[in-house]
Amino acid sequence: MASPHVRPAAESIEIDGSRFHLIWLRDNCRCNFCQDSGTMQKLFDITATDLQPRVRNLCIDQDSVCITWDEAPLHESVYGRKWLQAHAYDKLSEMPEEQPPVELWHASRWTASPPPAYLPDSSTWHNYLNRLGFALLRDLPPESFLNFLRSIGPIQPTEFGDVAPLRASLNANDLGETGCHLDPHTDYSVYMHFPPVLSFLHCIRNDSDGGVSILVDGFAAAEHFRREDPAGFDLLACTRLPFHQLYGRWRYHHKRLRPMIELDEDGSILGVHVGHPHTRNWRFPFDTMAPLYMAYSRFIRILNDASRQFYYRLQPNECLVFLNQRVLHGRTAFSPDAGERHLQVAYVNWSYFAARRRFEDQRSSELV
Repeated sequence: MASPHVRPAAESIEIDGSRFHLIWLRDNCRCNFCQDSGTMQKLFDITATDLQPRVRNLCIDQDSVCITWDEAPLHESVYGRKWLQAHAYDKLSEMPEEQPPVELWHASRWTASPPPAYLPDSSTWHNYLNRLGFALLRDLPPESFLNFLRSIGPIQPTEFGDVAPLRASLNANDLGETGCHLDPHTDYSVYMHFPPVLSFLHCIRNDSDGGVSILVDGFAAAEHFRREDPAGFDLLACTRLPFHQLYGRWRYHHKRLRPMIELDEDGSILGVHVGHPHTRNWRFPFDTMAPLYMAYSRFIRILNDASRQFYYRLQPNECLVFLNQRVLHGRTAFSPDAGERHLQVAYVNWSYFAARRRFEDQRSSELV
């Protein structure tokens, strides 16, 4: 066991090539007095100390680092060396945060064969969803749909309830309840402040003369737009357009101002929010209006380009799962009098889906 010397006035120590502040190490003590073992929530409050922890003794062996803190009473903290390296922050600028792989796509990707159809109780579709923005599930009967959703996380309700029936109606509350052609769009994200991210489009019956589902990779379209028209891309990314949704049946008038293309602080695309039927009555400076319409029209035409649109006719007991802020969905027109198209739509909060995956990935690991 090694016992390196730590200077009394030291603010940090180096372990396996990474520097750690003493205050960080003391704050992240993992003993049962400082952290609840069941919830992994902190019990120790570093802000109630003098913020200048001192080391009485430091020992490093093959697997762990043991620090005795010079406080009253003396306190001992033990850190796994693998755990320390997993949480090292010394060289963050040289080690960009690892992101799940994302594959941008065109419809031609499935020219030879359709995407694989996964069983709903298999976790293999999760990686496909994260990579491509959607996944196709099979063998999911209507009576199992709710339990399947709840196995992922709490259902995110809408004005329709936990599950919204999607079929042609004489008293339609939305264009989705007609037989009209629907251009690719995102649900709720244009006019609600906390829109759903994880969408489920489940087929009960589909023997209509149309009603083929359309999917478009909004991220791929936006990146193409950025390359072809940087100024137009920037205009849509920084201009908050007005979006509306009026539900007379429930007496709701949703309204939100938001950009169609949402970026993070590094300029990477976080979301694409499209709902042409919902945006109207623009009020912008006179000299901005014409360029804005040009940029808007160019981007919509890219999204409506047939080479980007993947067509798939859902069969009974199949379900399309997609990331609502990335993959746009639409459908071809159909006649309500020529067969029946009966689908249902539901949403699960993305945070719960991601949290469940993270829990399953980490429950056998000490690296939390």
